[in-house]
This record gives sequence, C-alpha cells and structure tokens, in this order.
Amino acid sequence: MRPKGEITQALLSKAPMHGDGGATWKCLAAAAQVGLGAARTTSRNLLRSGELVVVGETRAPGVCRPMLLLARSTSRSSLAKDSGDGGLDLVRCWSRHG
Repeated sequence: MRPKGEITQALLSKAPMHGDGGATWKCLAAAAQVGLGAARTTSRNLLRSGELVVVGETRAPGVCRPMLLLARSTSRSSLAKDSGDGGLDLVRCWSRHG
C-alpha cells in the first residue's frame, strides 16, 4: 500500500474527530494551508475511502448549495495523529464563514 501523501496527511491532521463537530473542505484547506483544488479532490477521495465522514451540512456565504461538514472517522485505526493546534484554526475558520 502506498504511503499517504502530503495533502492527505495535512487534511487529516486538521480534521476534527467524529463527535467533535465538523469542518467544510474549504476550512480544512485553510487550516492545512493547501490549495483549494487539491483539498477538494483529496477530501472527495478521503470520503470515498471512509477516512472522512459527513457529520452535517452548513450554509456558506457565496455558495448556493449547503456544504458538507466533514470529520475523521473513528472506526479507522490508521489515522494520522492530531497535531493539537488544528481545532482552534477550524473554529476560527468556521466562525468566519458561518
């Protein structure tokens, strides 16, 4: 199996655990400091693989459709460890867009 890429590791390290709320893929991109296109594609792949799960929806300014709130799945044992500073960044990002 291939090792996880840099963007995958960055997004997973900033994503909250399931049960601790959720964040949009745009907030994850901002917190992980990765490009929007790469974050969007990678978050779709992580949803498909089950490493990220949908925990709700939210409205964002300038977006016609509700955006999905994503969180790390608790059923996977191979998840990246949280760096400890991602939660505060996500709350800041979420409060700006909410």
